Amino acid sequence: MSMNNIYDQFLKLKIPKNEKINYFNTVKIKKFNHRIAKNINNEAVILFDVKNQNRGLEAPNTKNLILKFNQNCSIKEGSTLQKKSFTTLRCKFSDEERLVLFFIIIKNLLKYLPNKPSDDEIINKLIEI
Repeated sequence: MSMNNIYDQFLKLKIPKNEKINYFNTVKIKKFNHRIAKNINNEAVILFDVKNQNRGLEAPNTKNLILKFNQNCSIKEGSTLQKKSFTTLRCKFSDEERLVLFFIIIKNLLKYLPNKPSDDEIINKLIEI
């Protein structure tokens, strides 16, 4: 999985017409159950498919990276629409340089996570990176 590949996939996603913040146009990340997503605000969001919804740690949020747990999402992939709960990591940057950096972080994060991680595993790896 190359960083350019997931960044390019994000760029190809259209902005959803639905104005709900947890409505996303998505594409599945190759070899994972996680998804690259775009919301109404044109923000990059990673939807993590987690094995439990019982986290023990607080999210290490910053001004521009927001990690939220147990989010009820409406996801559209192609013509298929489904509802599912995900842990979401939202990037509020819109400039190319910082978006590329975000996807580099995601690429490195995915190297060290199981296909279906716990929320705590995501937090611990984000802190390490």
